[in-house]
Amino acid sequence: MKAVALSGSVIAFMRRALLSSALLKHNGEHVLTYGSPKWYLAPFPEAKGMPYAADNLATVSTSSFRQERRFQEALDASLSRWESSGMDRDISWRLHVAIFASRLALGSAKPGDKLIELGSGRGFMAAGILKYSNKDFLEKDLHFYLMDTFRPDWQGENAELAQTDLPLYYADGPSEVIDYFSRYDNVEVVQGKLPGTLRQTGEAKVIFLHVDLNSAEAEQQCLEELGSRLGSRSVVLFDDSTNPGCERQLQVHRDFAHRMGATLLELPTGQAVMVWTATVFSDSGPS
Repeated sequence: MKAVALSGSVIAFMRRALLSSALLKHNGEHVLTYGSPKWYLAPFPEAKGMPYAADNLATVSTSSFRQERRFQEALDASLSRWESSGMDRDISWRLHVAIFASRLALGSAKPGDKLIELGSGRGFMAAGILKYSNKDFLEKDLHFYLMDTFRPDWQGENAELAQTDLPLYYADGPSEVIDYFSRYDNVEVVQGKLPGTLRQTGEAKVIFLHVDLNSAEAEQQCLEELGSRLGSRSVVLFDDSTNPGCERQLQVHRDFAHRMGATLLELPTGQAVMVWTATVFSDSGPS
């Protein structure tokens, strides 16, 4: 066998690759043992900084928000709900978006306005949002409704597209979720099939809406019912908008944004954000 001489730069590259192999993970599992044998490689120059690669997103942006103590406390709260499901995932960027969206809504909230999460599961996002902002929610007398069937079975048409047979992010029932969120006086856990249980949220303005039902049909029905309760600067955060296999949900989200005269911001985390400004649009532009 003929020996191959490696240049110093190649050896240095291989050394750096080995040293950084701990970063070669997806959802906590190393690429060499992950279920998928095929991967896309994204070249990031070393000078750009250490890559962040998790939750559908790979970037060399600083993501300095992750070092903020207040965010770290929110992330710990959120991850505690992930860990209770037995999952190990880096959801920091997705939580960052959720906190941003809820605080954007907070800026124009009035006493008595509602925050609603459709499809809370174990309350991953809600736990982080509340840890970060609940003092501000209380100051404005805002109530947060966490709504789900809280059953461990799959829901909706996306069950056929699931990549796992174990829906670990679903709750095993409402009691443990109720127990965890009982620390917040302004949070109500509502069990039942949506949109039927929406009547329990009253008729007040919905300043923040998080949609994560894993069912295009259920999400469409809920949006039709809640659209009239959105006010100026209300924020709607959609989960599973841009994830592969969620094309029907994305279409529902796009159609809703179009009907409301708003623009949908699609994100690599799988989320999409809509801010409704209560502006009426026509073919010739805003009026």
